[in-house]
Amino acid sequence: MRVRFALTAAAGVFTALPCVACRDEAPRDPDPPAPMSAASIANVIGADAAVFAESTDPPAPAGDLKAEVDKFTSLEACVAERAQTDPLVGDALEAIGYDTFLRDACRILESLKAKDVRRCAPIESSSLRARCEASLAMATG
Repeated sequence: MRVRFALTAAAGVFTALPCVACRDEAPRDPDPPAPMSAASIANVIGADAAVFAESTDPPAPAGDLKAEVDKFTSLEACVAERAQTDPLVGDALEAIGYDTFLRDACRILESLKAKDVRRCAPIESSSLRARCEASLAMATG
């Protein structure tokens, strides 16, 4: 009887061992390797790092929307105030055919001042119109 008990106990221990081993997974690396920089990748493949340079424009400078809305008097005055754009930017806007860009940008201020989403409707660019509507929704709650 003792032999049978000892064999049964031993079999139970050996049966339990694989389950214990399953719980003891290989230790994970607490600090995964950092992603390689563009310069490192370029060095490895023998390319110029400029190929991997960021190709988007920098973000627009921050402004004071509340002050702009408070200062807004009319659509025409807003356009006239901003008409002296950088010649390169003005030429690019003309080249893409968006000759109402300044007026459309000023319509955002107009809609915020009037708290009227209908003032966004004449904006030609659908993404700028959506921005106008979103800005108004955020400002008016």
